[in-house]
Order: sequence, then structure tokens, then C-alpha cells
Amino acid sequence: MKSLLFIFLFLGVFEIGFAQNFTWTDEENKVYHLHDFEPGKFENIKVEKICTQEEATSFLIWVSDTVKPHYHQKHNETLYFIEGEGIFYVGSKKHIINPGDYITIPKNVVHAFKTTSEKPIKAISIQAPEFFGKDRHWVD
Repeated sequence: MKSLLFIFLFLGVFEIGFAQNFTWTDEENKVYHLHDFEPGKFENIKVEKICTQEEATSFLIWVSDTVKPHYHQKHNETLYFIEGEGIFYVGSKKHIINPGDYITIPKNVVHAFKTTSEKPIKAISIQAPEFFGKDRHWVD
């Protein structure tokens, strides 16, 4: 029993020691105020890169009309909807989207979007791994 207690204590000290040695860099510890991002004038889609790292790239996206059907061969995409309403198509399923909704699209799954509100949709899109803009395959 004492040996088991010693192991737990040792692991606990090791974990605390590890946590104390980790230091955030300014770039990793950045807070983004999304209300500060304004799209300005745009026709249909406006994309603003928020941040990018090896593991993922984050974008703020506004859509006033549609995003045509497409898929990502090497990326999973996660979306969190902030403003506006619409219809999101994922594979053969149709979803009504409202502010606060969250959806994850696996790679190689066709998806599309149609805004139904007067106000453009505003969403956070996270592509994982890091997205360099060359993995969007349009489907007719």
C-alpha cells in the first residue's frame, strides 16, 4: 500500500513539475475579440484568417448567400455559428443553422451552405491540420 501511495505522490509531483515548466508564448496566448472583426463590403463570402498553427487554422467567415458544394480531402472542418441563420448541407443531410450551433465535417464529406436570414451568416471555421488554401474541391 505504501508503495502505491509513493507512486501516486511521485507522479503527482512529476505532473506539477511539468506544468510549472511550461511557458506560453505571446502567440499561443492570444485572445481574439471577434466583435472587432468587420467584413466591410463583400459580395457573397468574406474570409478572415484569425490564426494558424501546425495543428489547425482558424477563420472568421461571413456568407451573404451561398457556399457551393465542396469537400476537403486532407482536413476536418469545425464550424461555430455566431450570427445569422441558414441551411447547412452535410453529405445527404440538411440542417437548419442558428447562432450558437456547432458542426464538425469530416474530411472527404461534401458540404454546402445557404444563408436564409437578411443578415449574413458569421461563423468561426477551424480547419485541422493547418490549412494553406489548397484543399477545397468543388462538386458540381
